[in-house]
Amino acid sequence: MLNRGQNIRVLADTPEQAEQVNRFCEENHCSVPVLLEVDCDGHRGGVRPKDPKLIEIAQALHSGAADFKGVLAHAGESYHCLTTETLREAAANEVRAVLEAVTRLQAANIPCEIVSTGSTPTAHHYENLQGVTEVRAGVYGFLTWL
Repeated sequence: MLNRGQNIRVLADTPEQAEQVNRFCEENHCSVPVLLEVDCDGHRGGVRPKDPKLIEIAQALHSGAADFKGVLAHAGESYHCLTTETLREAAANEVRAVLEAVTRLQAANIPCEIVSTGSTPTAHHYENLQGVTEVRAGVYGFLTWL
């Protein structure tokens, strides 16, 4: 059971997921905060920033019963980076992807309150976080990384 004040968010990256979250909210008379996952590297999950589905999914969430909050990316490929330089490149790419998605969403009049990036390897390798509202460092505090 969820308690008030808990910071729970659902991730979505398909039109079907957006439809399901909206339906759940309608049927249960609630509002679930949702972030749209942006694919910034390995196609593990998320929607590419230039994919037309980005706007379709965000619009469905923004205009539906769900509470569309913004975008999130996870640089999963950064776990294969072995140098500080490649980690900086992965971090910069992660930021570029979410900011490109935000630019497209804002052009479609869809607000993005949350612009979230983060992975354990990239946690300390960002050089410019302008436009990013949240960095998730993962399990970084428990590991040593490059």
